[in-house]
Amino acid sequence: MRVVIENLKGKSDLDLNGLQKISQHVLHEKGYRKDVNIILADNDIIQDLNRRFRHVDSPTDVLSFDLSHPFPNHDSIGGEIYISLEKAAEQAREYGVTFEEEIIRLAIHGLLHLVGYDDETESEREVMERETERYVSDFLQRELGKSRVGQGRNKGDYIRE
Repeated sequence: MRVVIENLKGKSDLDLNGLQKISQHVLHEKGYRKDVNIILADNDIIQDLNRRFRHVDSPTDVLSFDLSHPFPNHDSIGGEIYISLEKAAEQAREYGVTFEEEIIRLAIHGLLHLVGYDDETESEREVMERETERYVSDFLQRELGKSRVGQGRNKGDYIRE
């Protein structure tokens, strides 16, 4: 299982190694063995994808695409996750977290979708929020020495358009 990160916006101060590390950890822990691409993009790209595949003509923060079904004969292809760098920056400011933490949170959210989690109902959303915050908190504690116990996002912050 490989996680490939591509930044379509070019150079960034973002720690891509940390993002790759937490992504591999989540996939490994969930028993997911396929390759995943994480694409860091701008709102225009995200809006185009959102319009084409979800019929929503606005940008969103993260989109996940399960590619194992269109390519059933390629055992290694799993999925792609697109993250809006602009939305991540807005949300980081709104929620009082770092840009890097918000990118990690969005990547984890997208990865959880790939491994089978959904957030269509309130109960599904709650489960996904708990799992996301658990991984974010564990990562920040382990990799950065920061404790965020009880400091994750508020309930309902994950509601999508």
